[in-house]
Amino acid sequence: KAGYLTEFYGENGSGKTQLAISTLVNCLVQNPDSTIAYIDTEGKLKLERVVGILIAQGICKAEEEAEAYLNRIFVMQPNTAESQLAQITNISAMLDEKTQIKLLVIDSIISLFQGEYLERGKIKEKFNMIKPMMRKLKILAETYKIPVICINTVYKSPHITFSDPVIPAGGNSVGHPLAYRLKVRSVGTGGKHRAKLIKAPEYADD
Repeated sequence: KAGYLTEFYGENGSGKTQLAISTLVNCLVQNPDSTIAYIDTEGKLKLERVVGILIAQGICKAEEEAEAYLNRIFVMQPNTAESQLAQITNISAMLDEKTQIKLLVIDSIISLFQGEYLERGKIKEKFNMIKPMMRKLKILAETYKIPVICINTVYKSPHITFSDPVIPAGGNSVGHPLAYRLKVRSVGTGGKHRAKLIKAPEYADD
């Protein structure tokens, strides 16, 4: 939703990136003059999947026709947490210059932080970087009225026995700024996926 942060979280292979790609395609089609910004921290964005959706939906008849859509996807692939933060700042600058970015996707939101700050002594340092990043993304979404999708990894809590033990990574540092949270999981063996709305301001607890 425009102006808000939305999280897709789930286990590996649950369909998080596929859902983001489908959302990306819808945005490209509905906004013919727009650009999509995609921060791909894990190398999971495969442009052939975008082409496949465009052809399957009858939007394009051949790969050559899809080229015009692919040219409107601005892909960034940071390899460090600091470069990820720099890319977010870069996107803010592009929006200041009136670049017609209509969607920002970050896939995934904290994987680089997890990789670089594994040692126990660096955990505080990690969260001290994540909090301002999420705050900056929230301001970006609100200021420029664009949707921001944050794809997140999960872990299983050994302490939860009577409810869902699958927990999004990042704790409150990631969770608090989010307006919407969707849990994505695979269903059966046919390559199908299901998304469940976990958090939304419209359905907030009393």
